Amino acid sequence: MNRKQERENTYLLLFEREFNKERDPAEILTTAAQERGIELTPYTQQVFSGVCGQEQDLEALIADHARAWKTNRISKASMAAMKLACYEMRNLADVPPRVAVNEAVELTKKYAEERAYVFVNGVLNAVMQETEQPS
Repeated sequence: MNRKQERENTYLLLFEREFNKERDPAEILTTAAQERGIELTPYTQQVFSGVCGQEQDLEALIADHARAWKTNRISKASMAAMKLACYEMRNLADVPPRVAVNEAVELTKKYAEERAYVFVNGVLNAVMQETEQPS
């Protein structure tokens, strides 16, 4: 399985998590593997668990860059893609930020509303610019 497929599987798990925040993330992983046959690669497990563990921080980061949008107005499909990309940009040195943004935009085009990718691209580019600035 290549990274693109792993990322899409992880995205689908994060999308499910958006609807089941009270559910234990480990239970979501187990159910996905047993009932839907999703392959739980090390990347999928690490990123899904990492996003769940940093959920509030990631939502705050997105809210800071989603000008005039409250996070509860952002679709669950778009939010899952942005959390995934933000996590990758902040935590995975082997994923270039531009790749994280591009992959999130592609997932949004595939799974979210017709023009949601424009919003996702704008928010993630702002996050990327912030993370690339020297401290």
